[in-house]
Amino acid sequence: MAGSNATVRWLVSVPSLRLRVRAGAGALDRQIRQIQTIEHSEPFEWLVGGELVLTTGLSLPPAGRERHDYVRRMAEAGVSALGFGVGLSFAEIPEDLLASAEQVGLAVLEVPRPTAFAAIARTVRDRIAASEYTALLRASRAQPRMTRAVVTGGATTLIRELATATGFQVALADRSGRITVAYPSALDPGAAALAAELAAGGHAATSAQDAAGRTVIVQAIGAIDVGHGHLVAVCPAPPDPVAQVLLGHATSLLALDRAKPERLRADQTRLNGTALRLALVGADAAPAELLEPAAGPDGRIRMLTVNAARPATVTAFVDALDAGLAGRGRQLWAIADGGIARVLLRGTDDPARIEALTRARPSAGSDAPRLGLSRPHSVDGIRTAAQQSDLAAEGATPGARAIGIDDLAGGLLLRSPATRDVLADLGAQLTAPLRHHDRDHGTELSASLRAFLEANGNWETASAALGVHRHTLRTRIRRVEEVLGYDVGSARVRAELLLAMIAAGP
Repeated sequence: MAGSNATVRWLVSVPSLRLRVRAGAGALDRQIRQIQTIEHSEPFEWLVGGELVLTTGLSLPPAGRERHDYVRRMAEAGVSALGFGVGLSFAEIPEDLLASAEQVGLAVLEVPRPTAFAAIARTVRDRIAASEYTALLRASRAQPRMTRAVVTGGATTLIRELATATGFQVALADRSGRITVAYPSALDPGAAALAAELAAGGHAATSAQDAAGRTVIVQAIGAIDVGHGHLVAVCPAPPDPVAQVLLGHATSLLALDRAKPERLRADQTRLNGTALRLALVGADAAPAELLEPAAGPDGRIRMLTVNAARPATVTAFVDALDAGLAGRGRQLWAIADGGIARVLLRGTDDPARIEALTRARPSAGSDAPRLGLSRPHSVDGIRTAAQQSDLAAEGATPGARAIGIDDLAGGLLLRSPATRDVLADLGAQLTAPLRHHDRDHGTELSASLRAFLEANGNWETASAALGVHRHTLRTRIRRVEEVLGYDVGSARVRAELLLAMIAAGP
């Protein structure tokens, strides 16, 4: 199964970017896994391999040995290519840099000044996201076929289905590592011998390269001490994440023990989480059809955000929710990053139902999670739902029932601690003169202004709330304007003053 199609050669072929290969033409088939814009003379500690490094040469070392070492260490770090923006620090790419890149086999791309680095990054990210979605879609279609294969035709049929889905040579080995069945053809002696050696190592999963440079993967079927044999895959290159999921899924299907349903569910949950993450980052082709099983009969979904200080609290909540869903024959769709998790639910899952689903969760003590729930949306509105649930979680009370975004209407700004602090500071500054005036002169300007603002500038409503004549109120408001130096006849001024007074408190 091939990886992303985001190669250096493909990127150069995008006409709108107008990139030109200046060195390393033999290295254009390298995969680009991410983009890094770096203006540093020694960026190597921040590189992990597979990057397209973009630079204008602002901190390029001087000519000579230091510049050659810069290029050499880029290549040793495993970068896919170096994109050099011309027209800023350098009118042209230095010739000695190009010569060094040619020597070490590093592709160098000339980036013309009109081409923004951000445009290159966006192009590559879209390509990677589309490739991941395509691979994920293939995997989601292959998994049901693999499940049907093992049910209807046994292990041999499953091996054939797995080989077709991945493009690998797949085999089954017994406990000793001897190959018993293979597809599409028998393993050659070298690969078979390496598989037997890996199987004898007693590891649940292991891999190594054979003499031909292929990756041989051996995974134990079931618990090692039980010994149901091994699944063997011979791959032309290390498998990508989706292929690894399919291999793991096949191993689970072949494991004839009581843990089989739990492992199948775990595999499906991982795929569900990958589909959800792709949808939330906005892949070109939003995987709506992959998310539709999470929706209710009406085709609507909701997003639940779980927020807590400790990741363990979030994990415990999601695990409890998973158990509740499993008891009702439903899958979990969730992604977690540290102290926050987002869970895709049916549009009919209200706070009461969420509470019922997680009734078995352990007490979180002082670190109880805050739960925010979006409005019901169609599957296409998944990102809007995530934004709503995140905002609702910010305003939720720890340990309380999930709060919906609509429950915060009229108080969303003040629910955010950061916004509340800014408004409180603003309120203290704006209203201090009125408080001082009331204290020194025995007036009621602060209360009069607040009543006037909360009545949206309506004299009759505000004077009635205060129990004074409207002419009295007008006199007070004119005095307020004199003290503050503001024209409260402006709706924008009234809005700012009201928020400030609410945040400042009584």
